[in-house]
Amino acid sequence: MALSGNGWSVLETRPPMVTVIEDPLIRLAIRPGDVATILTEVARRWHAEVEPLDLPGEHDEWGWAFRPVRGKSSGYSNHASATAIDLNATRHPRGVPVSDTLTSAQVSRIRAILASMYDEDYGASIVRWGGDYKVSPPDAMHFEIANGVTPAMASRVAERIARKYVETTEGDDMKATDPVRLGPANAETLGQSDHVMTYEETVAVNTAASVRTNQLLSTLITEIQGLRRDIGGSK
Repeated sequence: MALSGNGWSVLETRPPMVTVIEDPLIRLAIRPGDVATILTEVARRWHAEVEPLDLPGEHDEWGWAFRPVRGKSSGYSNHASATAIDLNATRHPRGVPVSDTLTSAQVSRIRAILASMYDEDYGASIVRWGGDYKVSPPDAMHFEIANGVTPAMASRVAERIARKYVETTEGDDMKATDPVRLGPANAETLGQSDHVMTYEETVAVNTAASVRTNQLLSTLITEIQGLRRDIGGSK
């Protein structure tokens, strides 16, 4: 099995597209499950805190690509395992110093995003930013699951992201388009390969489930009452 540089298995075909933001609509091919939750969170926070995605006249957000590392003839890029994304790529070209395209305030916000992806077992953020490359050319557009990160580590960080949105829901501050993470069973039942639905969609599903449950209970009560009448009449 071929692996990308960070140790995740290479995907030879494009994974499902994930909606990163809805206005403007930006969808990226990201590895389903926890990786999609993590990298989607990075992209959404970049959009909200660093600079808008899909700037006028540009559509330069990239995910999966079955290819080697740039500048090399062997080995696979982390894009090939769908564990990397590029954001506002034409504005932050590979090889250009970070300070040429990002302000110190923007870099500070990126640091905050990375810090939120910390895992105790890993001892650092499980997301690596291309702006921190030491050997390779700087790549300010680029975010990836870091070398040596295991699925268990990714799962813990993804669960923390999910809890954040659940807590926001309980505080009644959720927007209709905000993401809510689904557990494995619910994701499979609802056909959500990226394990994420919008808050509006989860409310609709819960409402429909409640209505259906009430209908079933009503039918059951009616049947029980009928049985009781039948039993009473046979005495």
